[in-house]
Amino acid sequence: MARKRLLRASGGDNTFSSPPTPKVEVFVADAGNPASWDLELKEAVYGGDPPHAEQVTQPTAKTQTWLLALDTLYHFKPSRMPLFECAYRDMQASIMAFDLLLSESASLWDRCRLRLMCLFTGIPYSNFLTEKEYRAMMSLAGYEQDMIDMQDISEDVFAGIAGYIRTKEAELEMYGMTVGKFKAPAKVFDWWAKSGVVKGYVVAAHRI
Repeated sequence: MARKRLLRASGGDNTFSSPPTPKVEVFVADAGNPASWDLELKEAVYGGDPPHAEQVTQPTAKTQTWLLALDTLYHFKPSRMPLFECAYRDMQASIMAFDLLLSESASLWDRCRLRLMCLFTGIPYSNFLTEKEYRAMMSLAGYEQDMIDMQDISEDVFAGIAGYIRTKEAELEMYGMTVGKFKAPAKVFDWWAKSGVVKGYVVAAHRI
């Protein structure tokens, strides 16, 4: 479906009228494990196999490569590190993302509750890092500390999502319906909003 929509938007389908767009390709792969990518994906990302260290050149001033990851990195197994290393070394890319981090002041009880939530959702608990740990991980991947910008936007995220789901639940109840599986996430977002145990961050790491 995504491929068809992009084809129409790029002018491949005359029934869809819109300005021309840059070339966009969609792949199904494990983004958290670059070593598992097939040849077609590697061709699209690297122009072939990942370049060797001696082949890496600095991007020109006119071009920049960015890796965008919205609300997805904390799902990667076993961690984000393989993709971050690939982004820095092979893609020569800067990173921008929305990600979930663990509060520095999270209590033992909150950490236990979070670990239990991870068991049910399949999210690796080890992916919940503090800001200090997250910065250290990005630095280990190659990004300079002073080029890593992290902004906590939790107040603009969790309470709003929880409130939106509750509003929809109230609206649907008038028709004998519910939001179903979204009830549990609403409670989780509400917990995060009130406790601050999990933080929502916008992350930007510039490759120099």
